[in-house]
Formats: sequence, structure tokens, C-alpha cells
Amino acid sequence: MDALQNMFDAQIAEIPRIFLERRIAKKLEEAGIEKPGKLPQQIAEHLLSGATEPFQSNEGPEDISLVFSTEDFDAVELAVANFIDTKKLPAIVDQIINDVVAILLKSLKRNWPAERAMQYAEQTAFAERLEHRWGKALDLMRTLLTVSREWGQAVYKRKYEGNGGHPTLVDEVILRQHVRACQVTDEIITLLENGFADGAMARWRTLHEIAVVTSLISQHGIELAERYVAYQAVEAKRALDMYARCHTDLGYKPMPKRTTAKINAEFRTALRKYGKTFRDEYGWAAHHIGRQRPNFSMLEEHVGHGAMRSYYKNGERKCAFEPERRVLQTGFAEWFIDASGGTQQRGADGTRPKCRRVSHPDFSLDMRSALDPRRYCYGSDNACAP
Repeated sequence: MDALQNMFDAQIAEIPRIFLERRIAKKLEEAGIEKPGKLPQQIAEHLLSGATEPFQSNEGPEDISLVFSTEDFDAVELAVANFIDTKKLPAIVDQIINDVVAILLKSLKRNWPAERAMQYAEQTAFAERLEHRWGKALDLMRTLLTVSREWGQAVYKRKYEGNGGHPTLVDEVILRQHVRACQVTDEIITLLENGFADGAMARWRTLHEIAVVTSLISQHGIELAERYVAYQAVEAKRALDMYARCHTDLGYKPMPKRTTAKINAEFRTALRKYGKTFRDEYGWAAHHIGRQRPNFSMLEEHVGHGAMRSYYKNGERKCAFEPERRVLQTGFAEWFIDASGGTQQRGADGTRPKCRRVSHPDFSLDMRSALDPRRYCYGSDNACAP
């Protein structure tokens, strides 16, 4: 984005030069030079450079004298001001942006092999440093995931093969939830391995939701499992209504009539069986926890996971951008690093590697490296560098 902005600024900065060149060309024409060639550009560059020595050029006659008065420069300023005030400027700016983007894209494609190699080398080195710092903790998560997958596979064989391929609905729902939980845990590990701690915390929220729902179904058995499965009709109806509102703006075709009719029929059937409140958020759990219009915190409390609420809300805050909170907690310099689009060497709870000296951006350095949180932080005890 910096390159794009710089190129755009450079193009906009040329506007005064263009009008100055036009004024110079008029002066040359008054001096009898009808075909000045590159003289206007060269003289404009000489004037704008602030040089005090006489102008010399191989273009035009050997000796020429041009006099620029205050009125001349006022005329240039007025022309620039009039140009900016015209309605044509937005169209011209759009054209400049399109030209700059085309140039930038061409340059990026040409230089991409080298850029890709550099990014790959940076990410590889970053991953090695992260593994050095957090490898023991990550290995515990990897071990837990492996044990969970093996346990799930053993339960699957016992439930399906032991019952002639016909497990109970509760077993099937819980096993599907377990498989989903293993997948989400793998995503969390992948995000942590690559330095995306906030993203890992956001995925943990999903894992926590899966755990709460699974615990609730396990407690209440077959009837709640049936409601949970039937609630798919409500979710499908919501998705259908949302699609109906948005598909035109997205440029998509309407949902096929047969699909729409099927979803609406299943939705009406579910409401006839379980009541109108079944359509509410977590309506599938309302009857069994004894609460009207339940929310997720009520489900947490019912299964004994209420203590995890603080972690859950903390993960929610990490999903959103809250500059006021981050500035108050860390100060601008560190918040600026945290707001970077890069990866970071810290844990999901915000824990940073222990170091006796905090490394902040040095704005005198190259901006790319200065704001890259993947840099080494060389403390006096070299604790941060592997």
C-alpha cells in the first residue's frame, strides 16, 4: 500500500509542474521559439530544484533570456487552483489511480519470484524461532490431539461395529461433535505454530462452544439430541432468508424453488412439533434447561462450564479491533506493532517471550523491517533469540 500511495502522490505532485511547463512554453513562444522541444520541462525542473546558477541546455538557441514575474507565478497557482476545483478532477484522479495500479501490478508480477522466496525464508525462520520458544507447550497440544483422535476412532469402532452399524442418535451426535472438535483443535495448533495467536483464541471459542453443546446433549440424552438435529431446519431457514436478501447484490441467482419449498416445509414441521419458540437462538435447548430464550452463557452454567466465561469473552474481544483498549493497555508503540498484519511471537493469552529489553519500532530503520513483529528481540541475556 505504501508503494501505491507513493506512486499516486508522485503523480498528483506533477500537476503544478505541468502548468509551470505550459507557462514556460508560452514564454518561449513569445521569445520567438516556436518548437521548444524539451526546453519547458528542463527549465521547470531547474526552477523547481531551487538552483541559483544560470540554466544551461543543448536544446534551442545558444542564448536566451526569459523573465518571470510575480504575475507569472500567480497565474500558475491560479491555474492549478482552478484545475483542482473543476469537476474533472475526480475522473482524472481515478485515471491516475488506475494507471498507478497497473504499473504496480506489473512490477509486483515481475518481482514476485524473489519476493515469494524472501517471504518463505522469513516465515521459515520465524517458525523455527517460535518452535524454540513455544515448542514444549505446542507438543502438549499435539499429544492431546493425537490421543483424542485415537480415542475417538476406538469409540467409533465400538459403537458402530458393536451395534451392527446402528449407533444411537446420542452416540452419533457426540461422535460427530468429537470429530469437529479435533478438526478445530488442529486449526488452533496450526494458527499457533504460525504466529496467529488471536486467530487461535478465536477458534478456541468455537471449540468451547462444541464442548458445551456436547456436554449438554450427553447430560439430557436422546430427546435433546433429537431437538438438536431437528434445529438444522431452523438454521437452514435463516440461511435461506439471508440469501434471499443478499443474492441480488452479490450477483447470484435466486435459490431454486424446489430447495426453497423443501427448507420451508421442514421449518414448519419443526415448529409444529416443538413450538414457535423453537425458532429462537438456542431454541433446541430451551425446554431442557428450563429457560425461555436461552443464550450461550445459560448453556455454560447448566453444564458447569460457567467459569470459562471470562476466557470466552476475552476471545471475543480478540476477534474485534478495539484500538482504545489496546492503546490503554500497551501504549501506542506496542499497539502499533500488535495492529500489524503479520505474525507474532506470543501466546494466545497475550504472553510474550521473556526479555529484559522490549524492542519497539525504530522509525529511522527501513519501515518494513521496523514494523515487522517477526524480528528478533535481542535482550541483554539473549533470551529471545534461539
